[in-house]
Amino acid sequence: MKNLLLGLVTILMFSINLAAQKSSKPARLFQKGQTDVQIGYGLLTTAVIVDHANAKMPPLTVKVDRMFSDNFSLGLSYTHSIHEAEPIIVPDGIFQRVTNNTRQIALRPTFHFTHLKNLDFYGGALLGVNIQKFSVDQGGFDYIQRHMGIKPKRNTFAYSAFIGGRYAINKRWTAFGEIGFSAALLSVGIGYKI
Repeated sequence: MKNLLLGLVTILMFSINLAAQKSSKPARLFQKGQTDVQIGYGLLTTAVIVDHANAKMPPLTVKVDRMFSDNFSLGLSYTHSIHEAEPIIVPDGIFQRVTNNTRQIALRPTFHFTHLKNLDFYGGALLGVNIQKFSVDQGGFDYIQRHMGIKPKRNTFAYSAFIGGRYAINKRWTAFGEIGFSAALLSVGIGYKI
């Protein structure tokens, strides 16, 4: 999965680079009225850092942001990740690995500093819900539920803060990097102005 995603990003960046070479680079300001769709990849996954879990699928995020003024946007994001914990021994004598399949849906009110050509620095909050499904690779879920307090399904409130920046590659395409405290501490990706 990781190799496929990296391959697609490489091809996309190569095609953007070819398009950028065909015409001179225009100056672009991020401004009121524009809508951007972004796809991001989580590099520093919080489950790996905090829980020492293995990332079966690192966080992948799709975001849509609408600029309501030159300095404020409201966005909606969807993130999906799958992590597998280190094995534990249950009383039956078997090793169980808990897998956490998480989907996050969130609103993202964001404040921007957009007075530089081709650059946008921003910060904001993330408010939403985590939809989590837990499973084990062997045996039943009883021990995990009774002794660790983990239910097979749960929804939790998600909130976080983030800061980031994006760079306009051309009139439509952007590259971004973001630091936050959500599914990943560091995310990178690309965006497209609709």
